[in-house]
Amino acid sequence: TGDSGRVRHRLRVYYDGQIVAEETRQFDIRGGRISSPWPDAYQWYDRNVPGCENPGFLESEFRVEEGDIYFVGNTPLAFYSIYSAAGKKGFLSDNAYKFSAPPVIAQIAAYARYVDTYPAVRLDRERDYGDSLVLINPYNKPILCSVKTMDKRKLPRFRVPALSARYLHLENLFEENESTWTGEIQLTANNRLVTFDIKHALSDIRTISDHEHLDPFRADPTHMPLFQWCRAYVGEVLSRRFGI
Repeated sequence: TGDSGRVRHRLRVYYDGQIVAEETRQFDIRGGRISSPWPDAYQWYDRNVPGCENPGFLESEFRVEEGDIYFVGNTPLAFYSIYSAAGKKGFLSDNAYKFSAPPVIAQIAAYARYVDTYPAVRLDRERDYGDSLVLINPYNKPILCSVKTMDKRKLPRFRVPALSARYLHLENLFEENESTWTGEIQLTANNRLVTFDIKHALSDIRTISDHEHLDPFRADPTHMPLFQWCRAYVGEVLSRRFGI
């Protein structure tokens, strides 16, 4: 909102704590509308960063630089990143808050831990089904995390360095002489991570068939006192019937 000013849009690509690409765009606002030309969609071409076998991540930041304009909320823009490559399946990825994600704030306040869940992991050696997590740490300190399953399997504690991303290979959940496993996982960490699940060929993690976000273990209340429930129920009935 506001009449005039300038917004800076900065995009940075990180690999192993280093910025390997950066671009800054500016939007001029006049009369409450964007007056500068609209830019093309930003594209990052995988250049096989030398010596880096780990995934990277892109950070997109909007900031008011001058003028009387300001953001009325901190909700990120609702758009998807599009992944495509010749000879491979294309897929979409939703984006995530770096700061101020409401479910994460409530969760850590309630449990003092970051907890993510994913209900549909499937591993199969014979069918070449692989499943891995992508763990993004966009912050300035390393994060320690661990993964447990509903059948009491557990992966060793895993460290994600600052400003870096890592694969966590779920095939390590296999027990000796086991060729298939299906189940649910829970990830805990000492700080917030940006997490995704990728389904891929077990023989080649770069052959991806699906890319999904994990779900935060929510701290929302599931019960309320009886009299409070009665008031809410009566209010809902009156609202539907009489428009009160």
